[in-house]
Amino acid sequence: MLKLLPGTVAIAGDWIMRARRGAAMPSPFTAPRTSFNGTITGHRSIAYTGVSLAEVKEIKEAFGTKVNDVVLALCSGALRGYLQARGELPDNSLLAMVPVSVREDSAVTGGGDAEGRNAVSGLFASLPTDVADPVERLQIIAGDNVVTKEHHRTISAAILQDWAQFAAPTTFGLAVRAYSGLRLAERHPVVHNLVISNVPGPPVPMYFLGAEVLGLYPLGPVFHGAGMNITVLSNNGHLDIGIIACLEQVPHPWLLADEMPKAVAELLAAARKRTRPPRRRRPRRRQSRKRRRHAGLRPRRPQARPAQLSRPTTDAQAASSAGLKVSAASTQDACPASIS
Repeated sequence: MLKLLPGTVAIAGDWIMRARRGAAMPSPFTAPRTSFNGTITGHRSIAYTGVSLAEVKEIKEAFGTKVNDVVLALCSGALRGYLQARGELPDNSLLAMVPVSVREDSAVTGGGDAEGRNAVSGLFASLPTDVADPVERLQIIAGDNVVTKEHHRTISAAILQDWAQFAAPTTFGLAVRAYSGLRLAERHPVVHNLVISNVPGPPVPMYFLGAEVLGLYPLGPVFHGAGMNITVLSNNGHLDIGIIACLEQVPHPWLLADEMPKAVAELLAAARKRTRPPRRRRPRRRQSRKRRRHAGLRPRRPQARPAQLSRPTTDAQAASSAGLKVSAASTQDACPASIS
């Protein structure tokens, strides 16, 4: 234990200094309390759903983010809709614990048996459920994750594993039973609200006894104080999402599962609107006098044509042009008699 204390104290001191500079991941014990942040029981409720991986990548490309950012954004939007429908949406952002594989880091730092054991650490990610705009939520998450990952690299990859191996199984079990019996999870500030994990899966179809596996819905662990877990697994072009929670705290997890496709649809609509090419303007047509008068514009005056000169005509020519037949007798009577 004496060997672990100096490194732990150094991590805490560096965390405080980074927080003052605005270069630290969200701190634990700062999460708002929700209905699934209390002492859990042995009963579980589950739900599952799926979204298109191609649509998630389309959102990623449109806004220049990562797939993990989009996954956290859709979980944030789904949790916002779920909590808002229940009338318990907190004023502050939720806090999620995101497991991270540190197998390579453990091998670099001298973990001799890193290949034969799990090497998992965790980081804290903010979920801006208090923000209504889905695009703004995604941009906040993407910006925070850059700082969070940089901070997480400075923390020893084996620190959590060393503390977990320090306590004997019997001692650890007694501590957990005492923590549960005294309901201490409801007496201190919330460490984090839930666990969200994004796991890469097979990019090709999988078969079982000749039948194609259409869905792989993972279910992760829940803890006292964090009675909900959302695990996302990529599977042959789509994301399978598994939700598990304490039954007494989340009796209807399907309501949360139904919010996942809605959150993707919101981000996808914004992404396609952002990448849609501008319309070409059609050439302006010349308006007629009637349409110009209807639009309140002054009609154009027709240009005056030059007058045409006409030759003098006789009465017969005028009558013939009018379509009348004139006899020769009538023309002679009409002429004056000559004077001899």
